[in-house]
Amino acid sequence: MLLESSAIDNKKFSRINPRINTFLKKNRLTLFYLYYFLQTNTKLILLTNYNNLKLRKIASIDKLFKSASWLEREVNEMFKINYSHKTDIRRLLLDYTKQEHPLLKDFPTEGFNDVYYNFFEDQVVYTKNTVVEL
Repeated sequence: MLLESSAIDNKKFSRINPRINTFLKKNRLTLFYLYYFLQTNTKLILLTNYNNLKLRKIASIDKLFKSASWLEREVNEMFKINYSHKTDIRRLLLDYTKQEHPLLKDFPTEGFNDVYYNFFEDQVVYTKNTVVEL
């Protein structure tokens, strides 16, 4: 039984140990699958390395495990991991027009514009975001 599938962004780990810096430059993401075996009551974690800069694809396992369809869609949307032979490629949470992936470490935490509705003028107002340091 497949319990979980997700990824880990290795971008900030390159500062910790310089020896693994060359490995992490080649493999930006670590994709993991967590399986549970009912017969033996054990868990198994499978790790694979993924480089999203070369845009290679990982084989989808949604034909073997029905729960993998939702998990792979979520990982694709949040980490930009592409799957080959994927049956359902719809987005789950984000807008279809956006090409951003919020769980990558180079995703900006603050937006460029603030959007709010002005009740007095009865319109949506876009203002430039200003950063205030306290």
